[in-house]
Amino acid sequence: MDIRKIQSAEVADAARDFILNKKHGIVYCVHDKKSVCITPTSSVDETVCVERGYEVIEMERNGGTFILSRGDIGAFYVGRLGNKFIKNFAFYLIEKLKENGLNACFDGNDVLVDGYKVCGFASSIHFSEQFSVIHVGINTNLDDIKAICTKPMVKVPKGLGEYGITAEEIEKWFLDYCEEHKNYI
Repeated sequence: MDIRKIQSAEVADAARDFILNKKHGIVYCVHDKKSVCITPTSSVDETVCVERGYEVIEMERNGGTFILSRGDIGAFYVGRLGNKFIKNFAFYLIEKLKENGLNACFDGNDVLVDGYKVCGFASSIHFSEQFSVIHVGINTNLDDIKAICTKPMVKVPKGLGEYGITAEEIEKWFLDYCEEHKNYI
């Protein structure tokens, strides 16, 4: 299965295309602009999003809101039900972070470092296809998140850039993981 890299502006259309046309695949993005991916249940102030320079993108999936900064990494998988390819990347990421001396763990649908949320994961079912998405924060802006989100924050986010981890490293780890585990897609 091919791994396709796209630009931020292509994410919503690519996700819709894969879901509606029952395409199987993995798509990822190193975000080149600020955006907020909302779901039908999101609790955000869209006016604040625009004021702070974020594009609002509506996504048809379960899970919470993803507030994306330039340099953050996102990926999604669409395919057979029960596939844990993207979720298992979260565990792979934890091991890589630990190898770099960070105190990383999995909590619910999130990867935490020192108790801060650095990565979120969500999965849903559409038309008998599984849609899984992951967001790895590199350049997280906590002030923007506090202003945009209207529900109380449970886990405080922090970008991996604050720990010296770069988007290039995460992208390499993701591609290495894809190569090592391509038979499980």
